[in-house]
Amino acid sequence: MPLPIICTYERLQQYLTSYRDVFSKPQYKYFVIVLLGFIQCQGARTLSGLRHGVAEAGSLSGLSRFLARAPWDAEALAKLWQERFRTQMMPAVRAERTRQQEGQPKRRGRPKTPL
Repeated sequence: MPLPIICTYERLQQYLTSYRDVFSKPQYKYFVIVLLGFIQCQGARTLSGLRHGVAEAGSLSGLSRFLARAPWDAEALAKLWQERFRTQMMPAVRAERTRQQEGQPKRRGRPKTPL
């Protein structure tokens, strides 16, 4: 069953809207189509297959142009993804690191700095 572009999953919607500033309005529509298509795709992961998993999926030629020739900046998208990933993971990494340090036996001498 095709998913509407306005997604009902709140977490996924938050994730998608965090990338809104990287794209123009039409580009953002195709970005959402691609991501929802990858999530919902049951068959081949072709442009047609991605398009069939999403309702209101736009044209096949528009989707092709979005991936091949659109002027969106892949580096800006990757940078935004890395920043988002780091801010979400940093508390968990710090907590795990603290837990591991507390579990280690106390040694004599100067403590080694962690890597």
